[in-house]
Amino acid sequence: MEKALVDRLCELPEGPGGLFRNAIRSIEEAIRGRHPSPAAAERYAEIAIRVASLSEPMKMLLRRHYVFRETEESICLSINLTLKQFRQLKREALDHVLHPPSDRP
Repeated sequence: MEKALVDRLCELPEGPGGLFRNAIRSIEEAIRGRHPSPAAAERYAEIAIRVASLSEPMKMLLRRHYVFRETEESICLSINLTLKQFRQLKREALDHVLHPPSDRP
C-alpha cells in the first residue's frame, strides 16, 4: 500500500508543465521498454524513505487522497477537519516528502 502512495507522489508535477513532462517520459520509457533513469530511481527511493517517516495517520490521509482518489471534502467530513486545515496538513506533508531539507527555505 505504501508503494502505491510513493508511486502517486512521484507522479506529482515538478513545477510548471511537470505533469505533462512526467506523462511523456513514462510513455517514452514504456515504448522503448526502458527502465527509469538513475536520477528517477534515486528520487523514488528518497521519496519512499520520506513517506516511511510520516505518521500512520498522515500516510492514511495522503493514501486516501492520492491513491484512492477520495475528495478532500469527503476526507474532511470523515475526520472532522475544515478544508483549510486539511490542505495545510497536506501541504506540510508534501513539503516534507517531495522537498529535501536542503531545498527548503
